[in-house]
Amino acid sequence: AGTTASLTLSGNITANTGGTITVGGTNATRTASLSPVDIDLNGTSSLVIGNTATSTSTVTASGNVTIYGTLTVGSNANVTGHALNCSGTMTVNGTLQSGGNNTGNLHTISITNNLTTNGTVNFTSTTDQIALNANANLTINSGSNFTFNSTGNMSVAGVTQVGGTFTDGNVTGTDTFTGLVTVTGTGTWATTTVTPENQMNFNGGVTNSGTFNAGGVQIGSGQTVTANTNMSIANGMDSNGGVIIAGAGEVSLNTAD
Repeated sequence: AGTTASLTLSGNITANTGGTITVGGTNATRTASLSPVDIDLNGTSSLVIGNTATSTSTVTASGNVTIYGTLTVGSNANVTGHALNCSGTMTVNGTLQSGGNNTGNLHTISITNNLTTNGTVNFTSTTDQIALNANANLTINSGSNFTFNSTGNMSVAGVTQVGGTFTDGNVTGTDTFTGLVTVTGTGTWATTTVTPENQMNFNGGVTNSGTFNAGGVQIGSGQTVTANTNMSIANGMDSNGGVIIAGAGEVSLNTAD
């Protein structure tokens, strides 16, 4: 028989250097639900949500999540539903990732407040999904790499600032940025693989002062594309209500609607 485990903590989870916490073990039908306040992964520590089980495991933090080590959602687990929910802010100074290139899985990250990364975010499983809810902002600082090579969807309800590198290398799935997306002078936007316009949505417009190379994009009605430096949009730009082009740089369109 399988095992279901649930634990509610009034305090925090802290993993010191070299420590490992696994939620959901190797038993084929084992599932676990963990509800701490804050999560702090220090040094080379790690937290794994869903190991090799075939049942779902969930961690829900009512406070903040800070990662200096590695946090993995769905480690080589051929199952749908491993999840990390954060009601506070999430700061990635180490690595936030999905485990393995699994087929047909949906590993989810849901954050109520801001996600800030100074390290590495790497989601490559087939149907990973990241949702930054409410007024949550995404900040990718200089030197940080944020890769979303998944057929799942990504949504940011607040504003997005890219000072590092943002990459989406999968043509399936939809990215939706509700607020303004700003690529700073140190930033790189690399989504040339996403060719359908309606799968890369800038509902609040985009401002580029760095390197911007996209496939197709859809701009919110009446929003502004500001090219302080040149922008390449290889597969066209679409909008339901017109786009304002501004800035001293050029916006290069191979095909446009």
